[in-house]
Amino acid sequence: MFSKDQDLASIQRGVLSLVRALVGICEREGIPYFICGGTLLGAARHGGFIPWDDDADFVMLRKDYRRLEKILIDDPPPGTYWASVSNPAHFPTNHFFGKLCLKDSGIEDRDPGSLGVSHVFGIDVLPLDLRPAGAGARLRQRFFSYYYQHLSSLLFGGASRRHALVKKILRPLLLPFYGSKEELAGLFARVAAMGETGAADGYVSLCGRYGYRCESFRPEWFDSTVPMQFEGLTLTAAVGWREMLELAYGKNWIHPPKFTGTNCHYRLART
Repeated sequence: MFSKDQDLASIQRGVLSLVRALVGICEREGIPYFICGGTLLGAARHGGFIPWDDDADFVMLRKDYRRLEKILIDDPPPGTYWASVSNPAHFPTNHFFGKLCLKDSGIEDRDPGSLGVSHVFGIDVLPLDLRPAGAGARLRQRFFSYYYQHLSSLLFGGASRRHALVKKILRPLLLPFYGSKEELAGLFARVAAMGETGAADGYVSLCGRYGYRCESFRPEWFDSTVPMQFEGLTLTAAVGWREMLELAYGKNWIHPPKFTGTNCHYRLART
């Protein structure tokens, strides 16, 4: 029987193998990337994983994301696959971003959806889109990106026991209007591209977990990069990494909270 600590260490080793593979491709192909979210926080504060974390997060400009995606669909590293809306063989349940995943990892969703859908084990790669300069356009981008992501989760994602009944009732009512994941992905893509058709004042990670305001970044934060250590690897962070951390975690990000549990993304499969 594995303990939670052994589970976490094994999962982190799987995450690191994916990080090495992803970074290796980006360096080989000259694709700029930036660590973000908990990976950036862990690198800045702990030199590696947040002690209770079990995933990794990367962000890159949309044009670089498209380059990386084509490579990972056509020729993924051995033992991996690319899950994204652009890969019919591995279309995720309700994600509008990409995940580099391990095949046959022995790692599963800690809380699989009771409606038969669960998350796949992998590291997240999030595209950065242009944020419209106009307040009205920003409001539309914010609202509709939120709406389509949550609608996709409602129609095609899993459901905890807490929300299973709500989803079971609403799905048959809404599916006639939004009949496929591909249709919703197309609608989301139009929202993501709103900043490309007019003036833009920065970048936004529409799929980020901290919300539109905390995932909106000044363009100069990505003008250059700085190296950061992560579990013995040298990874790339945006020059504005401190400002990114303050947006997501507040000015007191350097001080870890009192927490002795584990993040609840994944667990080792029990056979």
